[in-house]
Amino acid sequence: MVYNVTTYALVIDNATTEFERNLKQETNEETIEGIVYYQFPEKVIASIQKPVKQLISFDSNDVIIYYPDDSIAFKFISSYPVSFSFFETFINIIKEDFGVCDRGYTLKKHQRKKDTLITYWNPPPILLKTASELKLVYVKNKIINSELKNKDGETFLEAQYKDHLNYGEYYFPREINTKLKTEQYSILEKITYKNIIFNDTLPEEIVNFKIPEGVEIEEIKW
Repeated sequence: MVYNVTTYALVIDNATTEFERNLKQETNEETIEGIVYYQFPEKVIASIQKPVKQLISFDSNDVIIYYPDDSIAFKFISSYPVSFSFFETFINIIKEDFGVCDRGYTLKKHQRKKDTLITYWNPPPILLKTASELKLVYVKNKIINSELKNKDGETFLEAQYKDHLNYGEYYFPREINTKLKTEQYSILEKITYKNIIFNDTLPEEIVNFKIPEGVEIEEIKW
């Protein structure tokens, strides 16, 4: 089954991008800035510069957070694959199904009209109590919009993808605006990427990242 308009052949071994993530919930607002390093197939390291210096390593089901200024590290061990939301959408562009099959979604139907493709997905079992359908909209191979509907058919999670960067046959969004709305609260998230580099040499300390000797690592299961 072909989910997207084009079958991609270009291989992306790694990527580097600066990012800014702004999160608003009611009267609270937080902005995070840093650099993300991606290494095929699933290794991601985020170097957070503001507000607090951190190195966060996402690899398989484990997350390691290291605070270099305080020489403190935490290792979170999960029974499920870890989601790195502030970068996952960006790198999922290289997956023909936008990575939704990896998260347990199954294709329900699709519609195609001229240069627009709309796909509809059934949610995974873990979301069946809260969600009924995921909708993805592509225009000329660009992911433009996604909507997740609740059991009443109302959209409670929506994302818009803008300012796409073309690399080969891929179109990477450099701005992602997400809105989560529930009966109790609403969250607005804006992520922007800049200075994006593909298939270059990653820094040695990123490729072979490990916590320095002498730093105690606290393990936490979640």
